[in-house]
Amino acid sequence: NLYPRMGWAQPLQDYFRPACAKAQDKALSGRSSKSFYDEGAWSPIEAMLKAGDFVLIQFGHNDEKREDAARYTEPYGSYQRYLSLYIDATLAAGATPILLTSIERNSWSGGKLGNTHGEYPEAVRELARKRALTLVDMTQLTHAYLERLGQAAASQLFLNLAPGESPNYPNGNTDNTHLQERGARAIADVALAELAHQRNPLAALPEHVPTPGARAGALAISPDARPNRSSARQAAFTAG
Repeated sequence: NLYPRMGWAQPLQDYFRPACAKAQDKALSGRSSKSFYDEGAWSPIEAMLKAGDFVLIQFGHNDEKREDAARYTEPYGSYQRYLSLYIDATLAAGATPILLTSIERNSWSGGKLGNTHGEYPEAVRELARKRALTLVDMTQLTHAYLERLGQAAASQLFLNLAPGESPNYPNGNTDNTHLQERGARAIADVALAELAHQRNPLAALPEHVPTPGARAGALAISPDARPNRSSARQAAFTAG
């Protein structure tokens, strides 16, 4: 059991009434856009897609692993080609693909948050422009969010645990890539708030639209992004 480790898509169903939308987190830890496809993880998702669904597509962290031929992709080459496979299949099913850049790692030096993803975020931005697709620039958004929090508070969102803090990590843990539950929920807030800001149709489905950084208190509800409960929708989430 890896809890409190949690991906940001895992709690997304909490934002939606089940009769309104069904969120299915299909992410697999450690996969890149290449290995997720090559291992066959995409096939059952593609098979279940139907018109009206939304597919949030986010990879990058593991695509960067140059030393691993099974996962590595070139930003403006195989990375964009694999992303295009997901996009094309989603569109063919009458569903809506949404591209997301990677969330920022919690990597600080001299009090400044680093940029750790190289050319991968820009490759996603370029692909979104070329294909005229919705882009949620999570790299930019989470970088700004973590900087606003500061290093100490930002580190509490990631899987950094003191000895004895969690029974699953009795000796503690240091991990500035993976989120713990509070971080997953905070980053989900960021993603949904951005979709609402863009007035994306998916953002009309949640019961409320969160305000990033409001986790210490009640979540704010945007008056111009109320849920439309006329029909149920499905959202599948893939991430590496």
